[in-house]
Amino acid sequence: MNKLLFKELFFNLLLSLILFNGLIAILFIIENLWPSISLLNFSSYEFVVGIIASIIGVGYVLTIRNPQNYLGFYMGILMSLLLSLQFYMKGLFDLTILYLFVFIPFQIFSIYSWRTTTNTQIAKPEFLSAKKGVVSIIVFILLIIGDYLFASYFVNHDALWQGISNKCINGIVISASILANFWLIYKKIDAWIYWIIYSVAGIIQGIVVLHNPFNTILFVFFLFINSIAAYSWIKNRENAKK
Repeated sequence: MNKLLFKELFFNLLLSLILFNGLIAILFIIENLWPSISLLNFSSYEFVVGIIASIIGVGYVLTIRNPQNYLGFYMGILMSLLLSLQFYMKGLFDLTILYLFVFIPFQIFSIYSWRTTTNTQIAKPEFLSAKKGVVSIIVFILLIIGDYLFASYFVNHDALWQGISNKCINGIVISASILANFWLIYKKIDAWIYWIIYSVAGIIQGIVVLHNPFNTILFVFFLFINSIAAYSWIKNRENAKK
């Protein structure tokens, strides 16, 4: 195991912890200045698990912004396990299954793929070709439709025309995260485009669907982190061409 990669992983996890401590401190001050706003709930096991998962998740993203550091995906697996536990406690069994049987396998494949290409120094971050980009968009739309139908018939048990906006927003969050995880395996910069879509949709979800100020602020934070990672990959691609 490359010591430099391990040091980078440790540094990014420590940086994530510092950033989250700062964020929580700010939210604590806001909550005390405006008691009517409820942001933190450390008495809830679900909330605590979610915070730990988020800290590890940000460390994961900060680590894989270096397209040579596959060690970040080990944190990604731990994050997915914690999030699946959180969703299980919330009774969201569809998301529990998604994280356990879709995202974790994707991250395991990413470790193998990135480790192989890192050792051979072949693969560099690239955008999808025009053809694959169009196919990816079509799959993105189909996943949203599939999630919409699943939510209508199996989760909410309501009519297709009920809760349209909520179902669409939830579908975008899930679809974007699936494609983001998938394209990371192949070091495609488009993965970060989907992560940014995921973050924006998560902000809207926090406001419109969940009515949860903390979730909204958290996804604003994720948008910032994912944008940094996207910029790093694009710069890495430009430098590789020089």
